[in-house]
Amino acid sequence: MATDEEARQIFFRATQLRSGEEYRRAGRLIRLMDPQELGHVTPKNDVYGAARLQIGTWDQIARSAQALSSDQLKEFFRGQPVGHMWRRLQYAAAKIRNDILKDPNYGLAFQDLNRRYAEWLNSPDGSRFNTGDDPGGGVAMFC
Repeated sequence: MATDEEARQIFFRATQLRSGEEYRRAGRLIRLMDPQELGHVTPKNDVYGAARLQIGTWDQIARSAQALSSDQLKEFFRGQPVGHMWRRLQYAAAKIRNDILKDPNYGLAFQDLNRRYAEWLNSPDGSRFNTGDDPGGGVAMFC
């Protein structure tokens, strides 16, 4: 498990990765599309590149978060839009994993982090962050 200092570094790094110009540019591109449309991405176009960048970023964040204790993970979930991003990218991740790369491990750390996030949203601690607007487990609210 991560020390408190290591946990703070993981929180900071996750926010830093999501704040980069390339990540934000990719987000603006895929935000224009319905998540299910992203399930039809094909290599060698801007949307494919944007989806790969965002999924790869979240997979990296998820692998780092594996070192967090249960309490640290709760704190992490309070400040990171895990569920929102998974809902945006899940169809693209499946398409890339199964049809393009044929890599059964592609994006799995991100998918598992989302599973744990959904469990947290349904816990007493996470329930106050659950807006109930999404049948897939809700969304965390961010200021």
